[in-house]
Amino acid sequence: MEIIEKENSSLKKTVLFISNDFNFFLDLKSNFEQNKQIYNFIYKNKDDFFLNKFTERVDVIVFDNVSDDLKFFTLSLTKFNNNLNVPIIVIEDRLKVDLSYYNSTNTYTVIYKPINTQLLFVSIGLCINYVYLNNKITLERGFTFDMSKEFLFKDREIINLTKMEIKLVVLLLKNINRLVDYQEISTCIWGKKNFSIFSLRNFVKSIRLKTYDTFIKNVSNKGYMIDSL
Repeated sequence: MEIIEKENSSLKKTVLFISNDFNFFLDLKSNFEQNKQIYNFIYKNKDDFFLNKFTERVDVIVFDNVSDDLKFFTLSLTKFNNNLNVPIIVIEDRLKVDLSYYNSTNTYTVIYKPINTQLLFVSIGLCINYVYLNNKITLERGFTFDMSKEFLFKDREIINLTKMEIKLVVLLLKNINRLVDYQEISTCIWGKKNFSIFSLRNFVKSIRLKTYDTFIKNVSNKGYMIDSL
């Protein structure tokens, strides 16, 4: 069982719902229909999610944890590299007093069944807003990148990057732990301008000189990537 309601738009945020409760999906779909202009909504059941590699970029995950498989789900994300840092809104059917259950995950908040869809919708909005305002990615050797302001820091010192260097770093960090191939880099950064692999290599070399040799990793004749800490 799978329901997908998605429209392509670079301005929209994408929310992924994971549950085995079909009625829960139908309720969300009917209540969130009027918000399609704000978000892309993807609905997947757990079996399909766990069995098939899910690599699409999402901004928030709403996970139905009534089967107590949150930790298994979190471990599965390590296989789907590009979703490692996505905040999770957890749906529960009972209170768990031991908060350590959530500490090893990216749990943003917990909401209990029966679901108040208005509360869930507000929580999604607050979660996205919080992540946007506090979207700082910690890297190795004291480096941090502020995604909202597009500044690279070494401890508290700003590292000066050119506009093209910033575009490349942002693209790689939006796809952290995933190889971004030359074609995707060309499309996202160069657009309709002529793409040069030699120019790209010079940008990477310049960024490495300002940071460290393995800040950006390359896969020979394929593309580049940045690993999470």
